[in-house]
Parts: sequence; structure tokens; C-alpha cells
Amino acid sequence: MYTSKTRGHLWALVTGGLLGAAAFLCPKPASALNGGVEYGVVKRNADDPYNFELGTGWGAHLEASLLPVLNFGPYYLHYELAPSGRGSSVTHDGTFDTLGLRARLFFPIAGSNWRPYAYAGFGYTWVQYPSFEIPFDVNNPAMRTGGFEARRGRFYEVPLGIGVAYELARILHLSADVAVRPAMGFGGDAYDRAPGYSEPKWGYSVLLGAAIDL
Repeated sequence: MYTSKTRGHLWALVTGGLLGAAAFLCPKPASALNGGVEYGVVKRNADDPYNFELGTGWGAHLEASLLPVLNFGPYYLHYELAPSGRGSSVTHDGTFDTLGLRARLFFPIAGSNWRPYAYAGFGYTWVQYPSFEIPFDVNNPAMRTGGFEARRGRFYEVPLGIGVAYELARILHLSADVAVRPAMGFGGDAYDRAPGYSEPKWGYSVLLGAAIDL
């Protein structure tokens, strides 16, 4: 039976071998910096009545090339989602803003302008919830009229995605990717103050992008 230390060494050897092989097969070295923008659809899932519909979002990234096949750098994603619960108002959508870091690993195809890739990241998200209906509270005279209330929250996300980039020119690339975006570490009055909102622990995105090598 392998010990945890032995398994860790094996994973390090396999990962190093894959990176070395990809770097050897890479048809050309990557540029020092890659910056781009993305636009597409985003979804966050939570229990009703605090769930959200599919919405649109846009983002940006700036990555440094650590290896010919490995980029690393910050990313930003903004998206607005309409509430799907029947107890929500229609005054505005929920707004989400994420700032984080990600690593993107390319799998070059020799002699081709197509560059498949996979990425993983870690980001901090702050959210402004739409106005949800406050239930009547007969024990609290101030709340007997009900009404609507907006709250703010925060959480961390771990995006895991796959995609493909196409080199139109030496410095210009188009891309498409899909990612799951699990979330954790919820906080803020949206989740901490009773009654707490359902936590949107799962989400996904489908984004199209354009980037330039700097």
C-alpha cells in the first residue's frame, strides 16, 4: 500500500512529465503576457425562493506565461441574474462581481492554430441581492406591513473549466470555454442574518473571448 507521501511524489512526477511533454511539443513559445475579455452566460443555483435564472456576464483576464504551456494571473467576472422565486421583486437583478487568480494549462497541437486548454482558479465574490419579499411578522409591529428588503453577501468560488483558443494572428486569439463554479465560505447579511438566503453553492459559465499577446 502506498503511503500518502509516496502518492504525492507520484503525482508530482506525473504532473511534471505532462508539463514537460507539452512544453516539448509546443510549436512556438508563448508571449510574456496575455490579456483579454470574455462575454457569455452564467448561472447560479440555490434553493427557491432565492434561486436565479440564467443571465449574462462579462469578464477580463491578464496572464503571465510561466511556461510555454502554462499561464497564471488575475481574472474578473461580472454577471447579473434575475431572481426566479415568486417572492422576489422586479426592481433589479442580482449582481455578482468576482476577482481572483487562475492557472491555465494549454495542450498544443503541432502545426495547428487550435490550442485546447484547461484552467482552475480561486476567486472572491461579492453579491448584491435583488429585493426579496419580507414575510409578515405578527410578533414584530414594525414588520407587520411586510415589504421588500435587499441584502449583500460574499463567498469564494473555485472555477474549473475547459476550452479552446484559435490563433487568428500571431498576437490575436479567439476562445470559447465552459466552467463549473462551485462556491463556499458564504458570509454577509444575506446568509448570516435570519432568515438567511439559500446559498448558491453551484454555478456554471459559458464564455466567448478575445485576447492579445502583449
